[in-house]
Amino acid sequence: MNTIKKSLAMLLAICMLFGVAACGKTTEADKNGSQTKTEAVQSTDASHSEAESSTVKVNAELGGDEPICGGEFTTQKYRLHYYSVPQPFVDLVDNDEFWEWDHANSETLYNDPEQMVMVAFIKHFNISREEFDKANLEMTRIIRDRLEDIPLLEPHDYPSQEVYEVFNPDIIFTFDDELINEYYLCHTNYRYGSDIDVKEAVVAGEYEVRTKKFVFIEDGKLVVRDSEATDSEGNGIGNIVVTDKYRDRFYDVPEQFVKLVDPAEFAAWKAEFEKTPKSERSEAAIVSFVKRFNISREDFDKANAELASYINEKTDGTAVLNPRNYEAQEQYEIYDSELIYSFDNAKINRYFINYQNYAYPDKKACIEDVKMGIDDYLREEKYARVVNGKLEVYDGKGDFAKG
Repeated sequence: MNTIKKSLAMLLAICMLFGVAACGKTTEADKNGSQTKTEAVQSTDASHSEAESSTVKVNAELGGDEPICGGEFTTQKYRLHYYSVPQPFVDLVDNDEFWEWDHANSETLYNDPEQMVMVAFIKHFNISREEFDKANLEMTRIIRDRLEDIPLLEPHDYPSQEVYEVFNPDIIFTFDDELINEYYLCHTNYRYGSDIDVKEAVVAGEYEVRTKKFVFIEDGKLVVRDSEATDSEGNGIGNIVVTDKYRDRFYDVPEQFVKLVDPAEFAAWKAEFEKTPKSERSEAAIVSFVKRFNISREDFDKANAELASYINEKTDGTAVLNPRNYEAQEQYEIYDSELIYSFDNAKINRYFINYQNYAYPDKKACIEDVKMGIDDYLREEKYARVVNGKLEVYDGKGDFAKG
């Protein structure tokens, strides 16, 4: 009975959180009266092509054989919050004005959208970052206190885990649709249908939780930690996750390039360069290095080829230009020399921006799926090898999985 009450309470809280959210068109099942749609779980319209969506059973039960919210969870191209404006955000504006905007633009917002609904909402109503953060904080409280779960970022374990995700303002306020769409791509490789299945698999030693970013409220602000573990007061006790704005290669100059110049002069330049805090740097270290020491394109390409050879021959990874499958893959990144020698800082900085939604939280999870033959979710990358002393770049999928 307690389980039934808890399930009903959670369902009510979900409806309170998302019930007035922009959740798109009614499905055919709703029109026929054969299924009750719960907007918290059914992200938006179910009319995406089969290539963009798949249906997964949700095993959370409501005291019997009927799963919560009608029995099926539709996983679309993007995760749940790509299509929603939850109630705490709606409360930032006049309710009538919100619904007028929502109804007038529903076709554009929900039918194969090219822009995240929240981004469109922010732009139309001129929502400030301060206002957004307050609403996101309130949404986090609702997930924690009413849904009685740990808020998170970037769910990896089961479809309905997306309900507990909070928004990432650092991504959204870039207003870069390509980056935002990449970040909110749905993890169609969810291995399990529900939290119950995940917990059973973990206990049996068959699975390790893949979600690595959990959100806690500390001193009135949101803090991301790498574990959902809490103390007796409900405070998070995992390590704080610090995400630099750019990938690792933005900040360093590998040894293969350092060898091109006088060691003492490099040390002096580096000391001066690093006086500027990471958070305030507007130019990649390698770009500043090339300018300061007048490195020729020929010398740069040779050093880049050496870096690729070292990665391919001396490490357990493969040289890559655009790491997209797991974050630690950044250590195998080499440079796109065409981009570097454009000296276009705006383009270079965007290329190295770190707010990517990696397909997997770590290499272990990635390799597990590769070995099991689950490779549909692996993302295309540009890999590099050295042939006859020259760097050769090729497209691949999962080429890192050597050994």
